Amino acid sequence: MARGRVITPEFWTDGNMIGVSAFARLFYIGLWNFAYCDKGHLPDDALGLRLKVLPGDNVNATDLIAELMDCGRVQRVQGEGETFLFMPKFARHQKTDPRWKTRCPACALETSPVLMETPVSYAEPHRSSALREENQREIERKEPERNIHARPSAESVFDAAYSHWPKKVERKQALEKFKAASTRIDLDTLAEHIVRFGDAYLATTDKQFTPALGVWIKHERWTDELPTAPEGNRKPTRTEQNLDFVAQLAREEEMMQKGIEQ
Repeated sequence: MARGRVITPEFWTDGNMIGVSAFARLFYIGLWNFAYCDKGHLPDDALGLRLKVLPGDNVNATDLIAELMDCGRVQRVQGEGETFLFMPKFARHQKTDPRWKTRCPACALETSPVLMETPVSYAEPHRSSALREENQREIERKEPERNIHARPSAESVFDAAYSHWPKKVERKQALEKFKAASTRIDLDTLAEHIVRFGDAYLATTDKQFTPALGVWIKHERWTDELPTAPEGNRKPTRTEQNLDFVAQLAREEEMMQKGIEQ
């Protein structure tokens, strides 16, 4: 369940965060809302997280996660063959509520998840090269099995994207066209196109003039330009609303800080 979180004033001048892109910073803030628990665990699902945090933006969530991992704000951990994302600074800066009973799958593991994909763990002098190679082979052996179970079904990917399409008609036909399109385009990429165009239609076009999703997929309309409305009638996009909200929070935090100093 999503939860409200706190942005501290120090976040905006954090040396590590200044070095990443604006989308990576916004994505990181959004991850706070969708953490499994107050410890900072997240699902290792780049597409699912992007559809929750930046559903209307043409960005690569895998690249954003890589940026956050490079600056130490996100780590990938593994426990009992399953991987999760973990925000190590999360609990230090967020208010926790012991009354909140989490169903975090990472916390529920019998053994605590261990950090993976860190150069330090492979550079420890007391480990032999044979042991490192054995550990790496074990990770590679489990990876295909993990991907099979973690890979979302075509219908679940479709449903996440379909929720952004403003004209909800002929869902069954749209799903069939979506699955059939897999021979021409990667379904995750198609889902991202559906989200972008769906949000654009919602912001610019009356529902009666919005095409049914099945027809849109059949004619490969994702190759079209995004629909636009006259500037005077254009509604702000979700990204613009998110950025305005973040800017407003920053202004309020700054005003509160000035009040404390006075």
